[in-house]
Amino acid sequence: MSTILRISLSICAIVASSNCKAEEARVAVASNFQVTAQALIHQFEQQSDHNVSLIPGSSGRLYAQITHGAPFDVFLSADQLRPSLLLSEGYASQVKTYAVGEVVLAVSNPVETPDIADLLQQERIGIADASVAPYGAAALEVLASFNLHPDELNLVLGESITQVASFLSSGNIQVGFVARSLEIQGIDDQMFRYVPMSDRHSDIRQDAALISTSPAALDFYAFLSTPEAHEIIRDHGYRVYE
Repeated sequence: MSTILRISLSICAIVASSNCKAEEARVAVASNFQVTAQALIHQFEQQSDHNVSLIPGSSGRLYAQITHGAPFDVFLSADQLRPSLLLSEGYASQVKTYAVGEVVLAVSNPVETPDIADLLQQERIGIADASVAPYGAAALEVLASFNLHPDELNLVLGESITQVASFLSSGNIQVGFVARSLEIQGIDDQMFRYVPMSDRHSDIRQDAALISTSPAALDFYAFLSTPEAHEIIRDHGYRVYE
């Protein structure tokens, strides 16, 4: 074999190896987990040759996009239902719980809260749309625990828990159900106080679905179960199942 041919083959091998390593995983993520996912990606990319791009949205809408052919590699849902459906329908090969969330009631500081049930009946309440957002469904559980029916209340629907937080921050509403993670990540705690509600709703188990089996997707999906990932997830206001 000539020297030139050997060099050419070596260059091809290096290029092929580089292409195998430097892949990109497209990760669809529920809005409530977007900031945490960005922190996870930062850590993942520091220890991996792969890159990750993030596509946020409500769990329901992202699920619909996947079933209509959206080229996502991993889906970080805010519930267990959609990943389970993707698995049973053949769109996903694996699912697992990566985080457990909870709801808090954010109340603007000028608003008095002598009684939570009275407050909920008096104020406009921001709540995520339960048909597409699991945190909205959890908020409905909270209302039911106070024997309150949605039809009796002045609810302001957001497509996601993040949109509810935006309503609060802009002053459009003064009371709203948000994720504890959003509280920790910084809706201004000088403007709001937070009432824990985890004892009034079931655990919000958030599952990940592995959509493709590309090296980047497999590595990122595995990374979610590492001690480094668990520490980041906890720091952002979630629990994890070991």
